[in-house]
Amino acid sequence: MNPIFEYESNAKEIVKTYCEQFGIDPEELHRKERKKYPVKKRNGVSYSRIRQALTYYIYENFPLHLTQIGPIVGYQDHSTASSSVPKIKWFIQHKDAVFMKYWDLLNEVAKPITPEIDFSRYGPVFVYKKDKQWQSDSRIR
Repeated sequence: MNPIFEYESNAKEIVKTYCEQFGIDPEELHRKERKKYPVKKRNGVSYSRIRQALTYYIYENFPLHLTQIGPIVGYQDHSTASSSVPKIKWFIQHKDAVFMKYWDLLNEVAKPITPEIDFSRYGPVFVYKKDKQWQSDSRIR
């Protein structure tokens, strides 16, 4: 079996388990009826924060591209997922009070499901940095 399919199924299992904690159906993350402002809350939870937490967790713990992660967590494509990553890093670094309750719960729920993955077997990936030099990144993206 292709390991990428296995990682995708593990990521989907994390999404399902995490959504169960909030009493929502994972398919609700895929709703198209979204408006940018105000933040939509259903059942007292922010779906955008759930998507953001899931995106970053899967991005950091699985060798999946954002093009694969986006549809798993309910984004229509990778662009929203890629623009969320810097925001989420900032939220975690500054311990944003609203985001951290979603993040802490996700870490509790997902750790037992997350497989141990050795990213080194994929070899280095070269990333083009803004200073116009190729640099090696040890994780695959």
